[in-house]
Amino acid sequence: MNRRTKATLEDVARLAGVSTATVSRALSRPDLLQGETLARVQGAIAQLNYVPGGAARALASGRTLTIGAVIPTLDHAIFARAIQAMQTELAASGYQLLIAASDYVPGLELAAVRAMLARGVDALMVVGADHLEDTWSLLVNASVPVVLSWSFDARLPSIGFDNHRAGRLVADYLLGLGHRRFGMISGHTRANDRIRVPEQVSIAGIDNLEIAAHLSPPLTTVHLPTTDLGRAVADHLLARLKGQEPPARMELPIDLVVRRSTGPAGP
Repeated sequence: MNRRTKATLEDVARLAGVSTATVSRALSRPDLLQGETLARVQGAIAQLNYVPGGAARALASGRTLTIGAVIPTLDHAIFARAIQAMQTELAASGYQLLIAASDYVPGLELAAVRAMLARGVDALMVVGADHLEDTWSLLVNASVPVVLSWSFDARLPSIGFDNHRAGRLVADYLLGLGHRRFGMISGHTRANDRIRVPEQVSIAGIDNLEIAAHLSPPLTTVHLPTTDLGRAVADHLLARLKGQEPPARMELPIDLVVRRSTGPAGP
């Protein structure tokens, strides 16, 4: 069987009518090229089925064009939406996103952070500020940009929400309805108690998942703009990779979405 010769950087440059340096720039910094030139290079890459050698490209540029994200789980819409937005934003600048999920296990998170840094990611995102001391040591001393998300900590640049304010939004709203005795549901043990909502008890949540509007009754909840968070994390890391200094703290706005699961307190 005859094997087709693997295309080279020079082949792409020749077909596109540009220099090899322009092809390299199209692969590593497409945002620096004019649309017509970039289109010609990308067309030549597609026509030749050219696949750049990652190790060689990283050696030449000093970067792997990969950014890591260590999150608790992908089995939750708030993280999935943020990761999708982050990936879309990074891809537009020529970066690939590597994802690791710790399953809320601190030791697995430590291993994931260590592995990401070992494989040479250009930047890293982690979720929250509750980490093992060994994890904190890796993050604070990393030679690449690192950003915390969903929370804040003075030790690292952070992009997130004021979780205390989210709680206050719900509490103040319920207090305004006359409620004075509060509880928190953390499981399903009372799912079959047939308590009437909101006639007997008002219920409010946080995250504003899509299902909240379709429950019976629809759930009052605090909306967290997780898609905006994903974009903001990507923009922050890209800015730092370009040598810029974005703000070390970015707090995203949150809103209370009032639906029919809350009502005035009974007598």
